[in-house]
Amino acid sequence: MRRRLISVEGAADGYGVVCDADGVVDAAATRARREDLRGHRGELPVFDKGPSLAEIIDRCEEETGLPAPRPPVNVRKAVRT
Repeated sequence: MRRRLISVEGAADGYGVVCDADGVVDAAATRARREDLRGHRGELPVFDKGPSLAEIIDRCEEETGLPAPRPPVNVRKAVRT
């Protein structure tokens, strides 16, 4: 949050961390938010790899306020052509 990699809303929704615009964490509100999240999410899968790269790139600007990075280039393929 302080490094602007996630919004205040993203911190609360994705990690259950409640903080102000300066990144100062409210410990009591964070505990309450995490309890609320646990109560609504159900059982977690054993391993969750998260969304696809395409989904992450599509949501990048909305979630971070920063433009999406360009996908990596296949170096071997680029050298051969």
